Amino acid sequence: MSTQNNNLGHRQRLRDKFLKNGLDGFHDYEIVELLLTIGTPRKDCKSIAKESLKIFKTLSGVLGANPKDLKEINGIGDNNIFGLKIAQAVAGRFLAEGIIN
Repeated sequence: MSTQNNNLGHRQRLRDKFLKNGLDGFHDYEIVELLLTIGTPRKDCKSIAKESLKIFKTLSGVLGANPKDLKEINGIGDNNIFGLKIAQAVAGRFLAEGIIN
């Protein structure tokens, strides 16, 4: 069986897993992978996610990375950066509101 066939439905399985359990049971690379799929319609993002974690060390490191540095990773473009940065901004606002309330 080819790699393409093995990946068939992979994104949907990740989405279903998230919708069922939130981020419980997710590895950091799977979270980054899900965010990268927002800007990459038909490409496997797992290796790109793992590479970004290798470079930036943590999920927080990836989300907080400078867009210019993110673009240095082969496969990450403007749409991917948008997905990562919107997630960072929403998380920041959510945390700030929780502290205030």
